[in-house]
Amino acid sequence: MPNIAKPVALIGIAEKGYVTLEMSVTGQGGHSSMPAAVTDAESLSRALLKVVVAMRNAGTLTTPVRSQLNWLAPELPFVQRVVLSNLWLFEPLVRRQLAAKPSSDALVRTTIAPTMLSGSEKENVLPQRSSIVINFRVLPGTTTTQVLDSVRKVVGDSRVQVTNKGSVTSEPSAVSSIEGSAFGDLHRAVRETFPDAVVAPSLVLGATDSRHYRELSANIYRFIPVRLQAADIARIHGKNERIAIKHFHEAIAFYTRCLRKQ
Repeated sequence: MPNIAKPVALIGIAEKGYVTLEMSVTGQGGHSSMPAAVTDAESLSRALLKVVVAMRNAGTLTTPVRSQLNWLAPELPFVQRVVLSNLWLFEPLVRRQLAAKPSSDALVRTTIAPTMLSGSEKENVLPQRSSIVINFRVLPGTTTTQVLDSVRKVVGDSRVQVTNKGSVTSEPSAVSSIEGSAFGDLHRAVRETFPDAVVAPSLVLGATDSRHYRELSANIYRFIPVRLQAADIARIHGKNERIAIKHFHEAIAFYTRCLRKQ
């Protein structure tokens, strides 16, 4: 974490929602030498720009993010410590600072990521169907249905159809308590395994399997007991994904401690 010398162990007390939408236009197709005044690709491009511009707001500091900032504040230099300890005054400044980097910007807003574009399979043929697929990671306090409704309203074009495309749709989770024995036991297991680390609650940006356990427990905590450097994070789901053997041993020690506390 920037400006913190110690490693930071983040315990996810909530996670963002997940929904994928498709915007599509179906037309006549035809030869590219005689395009319409406004092509399907142009209509989709305008719709995407509307969505990106209109749905990117000033950001929100949710309960998990506020907790993270409060827990990390004592480890920061004086000026930053003062700022984070007085969010009632400096919240707009903090939101702007978090928005400056993709990794922290995702903490304060529902993210909008166009991931797939399709149209004609040939350079001189207008497509009969064009589409853009957008993946949203939904901030707690918003539902996936609200995202769908907002996109349709913002697009405001009857030619552009907006549908739920993904095979997985997950609502933002409830926020788990940081009070009580469950979080306390986990906190102690982290500190005992990683004595040099600073522990803090956090908001998980990705979608995890914990969504399948929501009906079983009021409090769910998400934690990976593995030390990750910036280079390791870049390898996740990518080339040469791996962890160090010594870090694998630490993970085993962590899980052993967790089980013994039950």
